[in-house]
Amino acid sequence: MCGLFGPGIAAVTLLLLAAGCGGSSAPAPVFGGKSVQDDQEWPQELMGGDGSTVLLYQPQVESWKDYKRLRARMAVAFRRTGTPSPILGAVTLEGDTATSTEAGKVRVSNIRIVEGRFPALTPAESDRLLDALRGRMTKEDVLVSLERITAYLERALAPTFLFTHGDGWVDGGAPLKIDTKASWIEYVKRKPSPYIYRELDHQQVELHGDVAITLGRYFYLPQSNNGNAAHMHVWFERVYAKRNGQWQQLSHRTVKGPLRDDVVKATSTQ
Repeated sequence: MCGLFGPGIAAVTLLLLAAGCGGSSAPAPVFGGKSVQDDQEWPQELMGGDGSTVLLYQPQVESWKDYKRLRARMAVAFRRTGTPSPILGAVTLEGDTATSTEAGKVRVSNIRIVEGRFPALTPAESDRLLDALRGRMTKEDVLVSLERITAYLERALAPTFLFTHGDGWVDGGAPLKIDTKASWIEYVKRKPSPYIYRELDHQQVELHGDVAITLGRYFYLPQSNNGNAAHMHVWFERVYAKRNGQWQQLSHRTVKGPLRDDVVKATSTQ
C-alpha cells in the first residue's frame, strides 16, 4: 500500500499518520525512552505520488474512559486523481493516555485506528484505504494540550452536572464533597493527575428511553506526597440523558465508599 501516499510524507501529529513509506519524521524530544511529537495545525493533507490526496481533519474527542483511554473521530476526505469531488468518510481512533512531564499536556501512546467508514467506496476499497492509513500510524507518543482533550467534557457533562463524593449522605450525613461541572473539569486538569490509576469494574446499565442509569464500582490509587496512599474503591450511581442526539452525564453519586481495599479484604477473611 506504499503507493497510495508515496514516499516522504511528513509526520502528522495527534492520533494521526506518521512518515510515509521510506520517509522519516522530524527529530523529536524523548520522554520515557520514546520519541514524542507535539500536536500541530489542522487540517493535514497527504499528497500521493499519483496525485491523489487525503485530507485529515482535527479529531474530535468522543470519550476519555477513566482518563486513560482516549477515543476520537476524525473526518477524512480522499480525492482520487482526476476526480472533481472527494470521497468522504471517517475513522475512529484510540490512544492510551498518561500524565506528561510537560505542564498542561497529556501524553498519548499506542495510537490506532479501530474502525472506519467510507460509504462511497466498496468494502474492499474501504479496507484497502484503512489498511494504508493504519500502515502510516505514528509509533511515537504525542503530546496534546490538556485543554483540547478536556474540551469534550464541556459537551459530555450537562450544565447542571453534580459529582457527589463519599457516602455520608446515605444515612443523613454530609458527603465528602460535591463538585459542579466547572469544579470537576478543573479537578481533572490538575497536574500531576490526582490518581495514579482509576479503573472501572462491575458496571451495569439500565436504559429507560432517553435516560440511562449506570451502577458500578471503580478502583483507584490517589497521588501521595509521602508514598502512603492506599488502594481504594467506591460504588457509584450515574445518570445520563440524551439531548439533541447526544448523551450527557447529569450526575455521579457515590453510594458506598470510599473504602480501603486492604480493610475490605481483611474483614472478609474474618
